[in-house]
Amino acid sequence: MHIVVAPDSFKGTASATEAAAGIANGIRQHYPTATVTTLPMADGGEGTAQVLAQAAAAGGQETQTITLPTTDAVGRLTEAQYFLAGRTAFIDVAAATGLPAVRDALDPLHADSYGTGVLLADAQSRGATSIVLGLGGTASIDGGMGILAALGAAAHDARGYALPKGGAPLVQLDSIDTAQLNIKAGMVDFTLLADTRAKAMQAATMYGPQKGAEGEQIALLAGALLQLCKVTGTDPEAEFTGAAGGIPIGLTWLS
Repeated sequence: MHIVVAPDSFKGTASATEAAAGIANGIRQHYPTATVTTLPMADGGEGTAQVLAQAAAAGGQETQTITLPTTDAVGRLTEAQYFLAGRTAFIDVAAATGLPAVRDALDPLHADSYGTGVLLADAQSRGATSIVLGLGGTASIDGGMGILAALGAAAHDARGYALPKGGAPLVQLDSIDTAQLNIKAGMVDFTLLADTRAKAMQAATMYGPQKGAEGEQIALLAGALLQLCKVTGTDPEAEFTGAAGGIPIGLTWLS
């Protein structure tokens, strides 16, 4: 008998790797003669980068775990990790911008993805030329503008003033200043992993409530994302653009 154990993570309890190992141990106790193969899985949320890095390591690729200080979705100092395999970095948006870390301080209007941008910039500085980004589990609805800010871009209103961080201020977005943009980071090849086909507005209307948005806040954030699409030339009806609080909008514009 050959049994394949392929779980996703048990959120808040065990990583996919830990879950697979625990299930496999239980199977071996009851079926000692069985061949058990563990194959941890992920859906684009937390744990995706680790699963991909482990697969790369199993294929003979030297893999590093990188841990560095950054900020969470509401701007508090934290630490996050990603994985570097050769010139490919595997990063979860949830590592720095994840929802569980800010459950006590949800701020859907002003939470941002800046902390994830710090990880992307660090990966590029270590030689990564491609980044595989898992998009699940975010606490922000900022269209990826926080990532762009971490890479040196600046959101301005029609008067030329810099906008505050977060998704809501983007309703006043008029232009994105690229004078200080990290060009090398912008040239990285991005692969975005998502388990949703949500369109831009659905980052607010479909996923906003789980991040603390309600009523007029949802409408404001939806309008802000549409304005970001207008400024970046992104089709607001394009599928996948609503994943991770709209992060594909900003990264598509960057690339």
